[in-house]
Amino acid sequence: MAFIDTTPASFSPKVNEADLQGRLGQLLATQNWTVAANVKKVVYDARWTKPSAVNVNTSVVRNTVAEHFIYKNAEGKMFGVAIAGTWEMTIGAMRAINKDPKVITAQEFADWATNEFRSYRAPHTLYMYMIEQTSGLVENNPDIVLMWEGSEADAQLRAALDIEVEKAEWKTDAQTTGVYTVTLAHLDRMQSPIMTAGLRTKLLDNYYSSGLSAPAQFTNWWYDSELSIKGHMTPTNLFLIIQADNVPAPEGNLVPSIPLYFGKIDPIEEGDEAYAMFVGSVPPGTSLSSIENYDFDNTTRLPSILPLLKSYPKYPANGLDSVMMSRSKLGSRYQAYYLSWNAPANAIPPERSKNGKDYPRAWNGAENPLYKYSFNPSRYSQKVHTSKVYLIHPEEGVRGSLKDTIALSALSFNANKLRVRKELCPNEYDVFRYFLVEGISPFTKKPGTQYRPAGIGLYVNTVDEEGIEITP
Repeated sequence: MAFIDTTPASFSPKVNEADLQGRLGQLLATQNWTVAANVKKVVYDARWTKPSAVNVNTSVVRNTVAEHFIYKNAEGKMFGVAIAGTWEMTIGAMRAINKDPKVITAQEFADWATNEFRSYRAPHTLYMYMIEQTSGLVENNPDIVLMWEGSEADAQLRAALDIEVEKAEWKTDAQTTGVYTVTLAHLDRMQSPIMTAGLRTKLLDNYYSSGLSAPAQFTNWWYDSELSIKGHMTPTNLFLIIQADNVPAPEGNLVPSIPLYFGKIDPIEEGDEAYAMFVGSVPPGTSLSSIENYDFDNTTRLPSILPLLKSYPKYPANGLDSVMMSRSKLGSRYQAYYLSWNAPANAIPPERSKNGKDYPRAWNGAENPLYKYSFNPSRYSQKVHTSKVYLIHPEEGVRGSLKDTIALSALSFNANKLRVRKELCPNEYDVFRYFLVEGISPFTKKPGTQYRPAGIGLYVNTVDEEGIEITP
C-alpha cells in the first residue's frame, strides 16, 4: 500500500488540469493499475441531418465532446473518468468552415470537433462511473461520433457521457420522413449511473463568449493548475481526497475537498467480492450564495446521469449522498447503500451550522462550544472514539466496511494523525491520517451518513510503541 500526497513541490507525477486523466493514470500505475481504454465521444444535433429537415444558416446547433479514460485494477475491475466540453455555433458558421456533417465524413467531423474541444473542455467537473467490460474499447480508441436527437445541453451531455451507444441513423420508409434509430450499442459494458464530481463551482469558469461567439478564458484556473491529491492506493483499492487550487476562492465552499473511493470492501460474508464507489462534489447552486448556504441535512436524493439505454430501477446510487455497490448479494447492479459508524445522533448539540452555512469551515471555529459535548477527544487519556465505516442497505443490512478506513467525530479533533491499537498485537498500532471533507459526499450529506460530517481516517502504516514503522 502507498500513502500519497501530491502537494510537495518535489512530488511526481503531478496531476494538473490540462492532462488530468492521463496524469491520474500515471499515478495509479505506481500501484500497477492500467488504462484499459480511452476515447473521445463526439455528439451533434441529429435534427441537422434529418432527411426532411430544412436548415437555415441562422439556426444555432450544439456540439458536445466527452473524453473518457477507463482505469483497471489488478483484479480487472474498472471505473471511468470523463471530462466534457460543449459549444454552440450557427449552421452558417459551420458551413463556412466546411464542417457540415451532411457533407463531410464522420472522421473529418470528429477530427475538427475534438480539436475544438480543447478550447471548451471544462475540467472543473469530473464524471465518474463503474463499467464491467470494455467490449471493443481499447487504449487510444478511435473517436466515436453520435448524432443525438436534441440540442439541449443536458441531453447532449448525457449522450456524450454514455459509453455504450456508438451509432445512430435516420431510418426512412414510405410512411415516414425519418425515425431516429440507435444502430450500435454495447449494453454488455454495463455502465453504471454517472456520478458528478464537481472540483469547484462552474459559476467561476466560462470557456465560451456568447457575445463574441468565440472561445474564452473567464477563469483563474489554467493548464498548469494542479490538484492536491492525498490518500492511499493499493493494486485493488483507492481512497483519495482531492482538491483543486482553492487560492482564487477560499471562502463560501466554492472549491471544497472531496473524496473518491473505488475498490473492494471488507465483507461480512466470506466470498463476497463486491466493489464500492463514491465521490464528492461542490454543492449545486445557481448562485454563489446558494452554494454557500446549501442544506447538508436535506434528505432529498441528488440526481445522477443515467446511460442512454439503462435505468437501474428503483434506487440507483448517485455516489454523492449514497454509495454505489457493484452488485447486490443476489445480482442487482449499482443500487444505493449508506454509511454507518459509531456516532452520536445527528440532532445532538452543538449545531453544526452558522448563519445557514453547513460546511465545516463556516462553523468549526473557536467560538463554537464543541468541548461541552460527547464524542470529543479525552483531555485525560488523549483517546478518541473511532469506528469502522459500515456499508448498509435497508434490505441486506450490513454488507461490509470500507477497507483501510475509519470514521470519527469531527468535533475538536486538532491532530492530523491518530494511532489505533491492533487488537491481536497490543504493541503495534495502525496509523491513520485524518481528513475532513467539505463538499457533498456520503460522509457529509444525509442520508449518506446518519451524522454529518464524519471525520475520515485513512490508513498510512503500522508502527510499534516507539513510532518505528513495521514492515509487513
